[in-house]
Amino acid sequence: MIGISAWRRPVDWMLGRGEPMYTLTTDYVAKLVDLGSPAVILPPSPLHHAAEVVGRLDGLIISGGGDVDPASYGATNTDSAGIDAERDAWEIELVKEAERQRVPVLGICRGLQVMTVAFGGSLHQHIWNPGTDHPPLTPAGGGPLMDHPHPVEFDEGSALYELFGPRTTVNSYHHQAADRVPARFAATGRAPDGTVEAIESVDDWQAMAVQWHPERADDVRLFEELIARSGNRAVVPGRRL
Repeated sequence: MIGISAWRRPVDWMLGRGEPMYTLTTDYVAKLVDLGSPAVILPPSPLHHAAEVVGRLDGLIISGGGDVDPASYGATNTDSAGIDAERDAWEIELVKEAERQRVPVLGICRGLQVMTVAFGGSLHQHIWNPGTDHPPLTPAGGGPLMDHPHPVEFDEGSALYELFGPRTTVNSYHHQAADRVPARFAATGRAPDGTVEAIESVDDWQAMAVQWHPERADDVRLFEELIARSGNRAVVPGRRL
């Protein structure tokens, strides 16, 4: 049973405009279901529920979305938008509880940023700069952001190196990234411009996060790995994700 974090936002539908709904793109659930794993969506809840929620899960995905509040890592807001303090607090608590209970975690895009902040790291608030490997929000020619892939290189000996080899090509759909990676994690994947694209836990907690969106790609290896480690976590406590 894999839990996936969701978020609240206004949605126009048949019964009204701007109705508050908890949302998640279907790609996350579809990837898990296609691989034979049940999925459960986790909207923000009172923080004291996190221990019980995580205790019922075999694995956790922290999904993508808006920016993490810079105040949560001691910074002034210069380029952050779409902030949801309730979601920030809930996902940070989920991640911390997952570490306590040693539940495997996969962070995706914002998920990497949440995991970074949860353990004392900080973020770059805006990385879409001319001349880098990361495209502007509106690509030249008006094409979708997913049409602008870039390479990522992995550290030898890391879990991602074992999955992908020394290098892979990923989609680019983010404007923030980890700046100071906390000691809880190692940065094991970077874009050629130096942007942190992946982090992994430094001990036996089976946790990793990537800056790209694997749920929007054909490759399912990250989801297969999370499912495998989630199924083995009780009997193979020392294995790393």
